[in-house]
Amino acid sequence: MAKRFFIGIIIFLFFSTQLWALPSDEKTYKNQQELIKGEAQGIAIMADGRLRLSNDVGKIFSGAQPFIWDMAIDSNQRIFIATGIGTSILKLQKSENPDTLAVWQNAEVYAIALDNKNRLYAALSPGGQIYRFDRNLKPELWVNLNVAYVWDLLFDEKNNLFAATGDSGIIFKISADGKFSPFFHSEEIHVRSLAFDSNARLLAGTFKNGYIFSIDSSGEGFVVHDCDFEEVSQLIVTEDHTIFAIAMSRKEAAAKAAADKPQPLSLGEDFNLESSVILTEQKPDLKALISGGIIKITADGVVKNIWKNRDDEPHSLFFSSSEKSLYVGTGEKGRLYRIDREDEVSLIDRLAESQIVGFYQAPKGELYLATSNMSAVYRMETALRTSGVYVSPTIDAVARSQWGTIHYDAEGGDDAGVTFFTRSGNTKLPNKTWSPWIKAKREQRYVAIKSPRARFLQWRLQLNRRSATTGPVVKNVRVSYLQQNMPPEIISLVVHPVTVQPPPAAISVIDPIMKSIKTRDDSSDDDPMTRLLGREMLRQPERDGFRKVSWKARDLNKDKLIYELHIRHQQDRHWWTLKKEIASSPFVWDSRKFPDGNYQIKLIASDHQSNPVNAAKTGEKLSDWFIIDNTGPQIEKLNIIKTSNDSLQIAFIVKDQLSVIKEVHYSINGDDWNWVNPVDLVCDSKREEFVFQIKKPAERNHTLVIRAKDDANNVGYGRIVFGE
Repeated sequence: MAKRFFIGIIIFLFFSTQLWALPSDEKTYKNQQELIKGEAQGIAIMADGRLRLSNDVGKIFSGAQPFIWDMAIDSNQRIFIATGIGTSILKLQKSENPDTLAVWQNAEVYAIALDNKNRLYAALSPGGQIYRFDRNLKPELWVNLNVAYVWDLLFDEKNNLFAATGDSGIIFKISADGKFSPFFHSEEIHVRSLAFDSNARLLAGTFKNGYIFSIDSSGEGFVVHDCDFEEVSQLIVTEDHTIFAIAMSRKEAAAKAAADKPQPLSLGEDFNLESSVILTEQKPDLKALISGGIIKITADGVVKNIWKNRDDEPHSLFFSSSEKSLYVGTGEKGRLYRIDREDEVSLIDRLAESQIVGFYQAPKGELYLATSNMSAVYRMETALRTSGVYVSPTIDAVARSQWGTIHYDAEGGDDAGVTFFTRSGNTKLPNKTWSPWIKAKREQRYVAIKSPRARFLQWRLQLNRRSATTGPVVKNVRVSYLQQNMPPEIISLVVHPVTVQPPPAAISVIDPIMKSIKTRDDSSDDDPMTRLLGREMLRQPERDGFRKVSWKARDLNKDKLIYELHIRHQQDRHWWTLKKEIASSPFVWDSRKFPDGNYQIKLIASDHQSNPVNAAKTGEKLSDWFIIDNTGPQIEKLNIIKTSNDSLQIAFIVKDQLSVIKEVHYSINGDDWNWVNPVDLVCDSKREEFVFQIKKPAERNHTLVIRAKDDANNVGYGRIVFGE
């Protein structure tokens, strides 16, 4: 029995190595950059690559409108929401259904605020009317600023209201009795955001040049920072005097808005709403035009963009004094981030809605989040979620693979509450053809993947908390797999024309190729042909017969490939080896070692250096037929067929066995070469006839040399010597 089992193991290993490449591959997930490509729900992806449960974020309101423009929370825990298209002011308290306090059909409310007496204010755009709600929460017109837009409202300690407006770029100051006047002229198109710094100076973020102004109590301001963006849409200041700002650019969109500048506005309530480039919502056709950053300005004036190289667009900020961390709400994926004091960014959660547009802290400290697309309000709890799920990006093993194990590290060695699932398939995007999610079998310090062999795999991690404040933490996830060994693929194989490489020393190329035809037997040292031969003996040759073969190949397993080349004549049945153990393309060889004729090259690629003997694969490809032609054209029947007192008519035939005649020249008495066309005017065949007339030379003895070149760059010569 033991012997039979041993033989079975050998047989299994033999056939396995014929199918599967060795060693195994491993896909690792050690940092946030790798993990953030997946989908996390209730699981935070920390800056250092740890996966842990998020704090519970519970939805307390879900509206039918797409947008929430602004929100405020009073000391009685009443939540006021400005939502719309066409604004409704809602009041939300505890678990009761929201009450509608006011509706404006033809305007939006981008800013609401509470004064120090708990009274609610709402600013309409366009128009600039600011309504104040009485004790019964009934709106009444308080002031009319007569501006296009009111973007932000901010009360100071004396209950003065500051209003950031556009498109005049003015900040208005409104006293408690409703008297108002321009407080600061920014000379920008819009003032988008307001905040007070630790010295009670008013900070203002603008649109067009992206300025951050600091303005004193008298209305005198200077630029704290000129951003590399067009718009500063939110400002917050921390206890240690650090300024954080959301900045963004929409350059092409801004140009469009300038072309579509709103017409003068009616001051009544029944006016039409005009669109603005700097609204919070983003039109789909402008999404690619938007770039965003988070500017951090420390108390000593150091400026840094802490939101570089990220795809998400920041929409909202909140600084937690207790955690010393900055929360960031983004779109279009509804992601919630946290930035620590070292400016490391962690993905905390993802909400169902696409945009997190605001953070609002209640007087008692509770933190609320407002979303758009669709409108909703969430409350962030101190307790962890009971469970969370992370789904990895699809792993592409390139070839059909045997899936192995998932290794991971559990913080503190405690992996209670950690469960892995996997699924596999052969389509790039998971669909119903994939296998179902299968729970990975837990072994000692790893889990075994049970999904079937396939090219693609996803893993899913589920974390379950142990108490309200503790839960498992997972890091350094590694997925191992064994690819099926695929044969190499040769994409292209090209045999190039003859390479022209003149050697270092001059040699004769006339003898023995040139054939001479003489009309007289006598010659002497004064013979012009003797002079011509002297010149030709020193001429560099035009070709040396070397050929180049180049190719492109790939291996789906990324194995190292070794090549060998073989050649055969058209009349041969067998291949002859040109070269083995070639490391890379190209290969150059001397074609003069082969007789003239039609040939074909075969390239074989092997991955044997990366695989066991029984698992190695080969791929091969045949070249097109090509000609080896190292023999020059033949000059035949070269003769003078007609003479006159001042001219000669020359006739001859040029032939080549394998190649087309390319060009023909003649020279008289060693002078320059002259180009001559055949009788049919075009050199395009292996046999060409020539008849042409030349002026009779003045010398007594004359030598005419014909030089013919074929399409393979072989050269042949003919000669005729004649006299008067």
